Amino acid sequence: RFLRSGKNEIHVMVENDGTAPNPAGLLGALEVQYAYGAPVRLVTDASWTGPDAGVKELGTWTMGPWGLSSGSLPQPDLYPSYERLAGILRSNLATPPDLEAGEALRYAHRKIGKLDAYFIANRSDRPFEDFATFRVHGAEPEWWDPTTGKTRPLPHYYDDRKTTRIPMRLEGLQSGFVIFRPNEKARPASGENFPRLEPMATLEGPWSVAFDPRFGGPASITFPGLADWKDHENEAIRHYSGKAVYTQTFDASSLPSGTAALSLGVVKNLASVRLNGRDLGTVWCAPWQVEIPAGVLKERDNRIEITVANLWANRLIGDAGKPESERVTSTTWSPYNS
Repeated sequence: RFLRSGKNEIHVMVENDGTAPNPAGLLGALEVQYAYGAPVRLVTDASWTGPDAGVKELGTWTMGPWGLSSGSLPQPDLYPSYERLAGILRSNLATPPDLEAGEALRYAHRKIGKLDAYFIANRSDRPFEDFATFRVHGAEPEWWDPTTGKTRPLPHYYDDRKTTRIPMRLEGLQSGFVIFRPNEKARPASGENFPRLEPMATLEGPWSVAFDPRFGGPASITFPGLADWKDHENEAIRHYSGKAVYTQTFDASSLPSGTAALSLGVVKNLASVRLNGRDLGTVWCAPWQVEIPAGVLKERDNRIEITVANLWANRLIGDAGKPESERVTSTTWSPYNS
């Protein structure tokens, strides 16, 4: 039987080995070893209610006829794994899963007043594009973006009066909130929940990049294209940690009718974007893109400034090979070698 809080029943069968009377057959002793805490010893007499006086008369706990070892035995976990427990519940209960969307998505669900709030995260670095089925019905779904604070309805969904099935699309490692607002009269509408963005242009190079000399970087340099700093031939760039400003002027062959988006690819580790003097925001996690409002992009002479900031590992590695008088950083311990 499984242990539970409060009182528990323990069933033990004792069998006498042989025909000669054995006082141990009239006495029972049991040791319960908890995973965290001291052991609990249960002793009794023939009626299973007496004290441990009889046990003491027969010898110490580790002597015959008990012969009990004081060593701990390996015990399985009290609770099975999440996957095994979920499988047991699905096969024995008629209740559908709280969220069913494959192995890529993980979630947390809580009630906020009358709202059902699901935080969902794509733990894969590949895009997720599939249906997600929520154990909610009679409610309108909304998408809340935690990186921008913007919210919008999810018009395309299926409500079968038990669950709500929503076509979802998340970029690799992207996360967000699906909020259900109760509305029995709500009906799905036309439109895409996550419109697919089509590439308009790619900003190649060259880029003018300004580093901060106070942190050991060159004042300004031209990059023919985007590259990883740690692979640069210039040691001042290879071991640079801090902010750097990428600047470029470009023309747009066509202008979007509404909003557009700028995808930065992969950033190490933060980036702030300005386009034609307009602050487009700061990104620090996937999907590494910012929205370009309508009217900001021009046909000619668009000036873009991207300020990136990395971690200080580069600088610590560079300083490890320098005398203390030439180091930029000061630390009591560094896990890196030059």
